[in-house]
Amino acid sequence: MTKPTRILVPTDFSGASDAARVYATVLAEAFDATLHILHVIPDPLTMGWGVDAAYLPQLLERIEREAQERLDKMLTTEERGKLQARLAVETGSPAVKIIEYAEGHGIDLIVMGTHGRGALERMWVGSVTHGVLHRAHCPVVSVREPRR
Repeated sequence: MTKPTRILVPTDFSGASDAARVYATVLAEAFDATLHILHVIPDPLTMGWGVDAAYLPQLLERIEREAQERLDKMLTTEERGKLQARLAVETGSPAVKIIEYAEGHGIDLIVMGTHGRGALERMWVGSVTHGVLHRAHCPVVSVREPRR
C-alpha cells in the first residue's frame, strides 16, 4: 500500500458524512495529505423537483451558493491551511461526479460516510457509496455515523 497524498471526502452534510470528514482529517494529518471535500448537488432535471425550467438557473445558483457556504464552515482557516484543503461543489449524479472528481484530481483515497441502509432500501433508493465502491480507481473507506 502506498501512502495517500490526496484524500477525497464527498459530503451530503449528513452525520455519516461528518464522521467520514473527521476520519479523513485524521488520515490527512497523519499522512501529510491534501484533503478535498466535495458536495454534489443532484441534477434537478433527473430528480423530479417539479421546478419550472425558467427558474432552474436561479435555483441552482442559490443551492450552489448555500452548499459552498456550508463547506466553508466545515474547516477552520487553520485546518484549511494545514491540510491544503480544497472545497468543491458539483452538480450531477453524485456517484458519477465523485468518480470524475477523484480521477481528475489524482485522488488516491476516498473516505465516504455510509448510512448503513439495508439491501431492500438500497435496491429501491440506490447507494452513492455502493456506486463509488464499485467504480473507483482507488481505495474507498466507508465510515458509519457513530451510534448514540
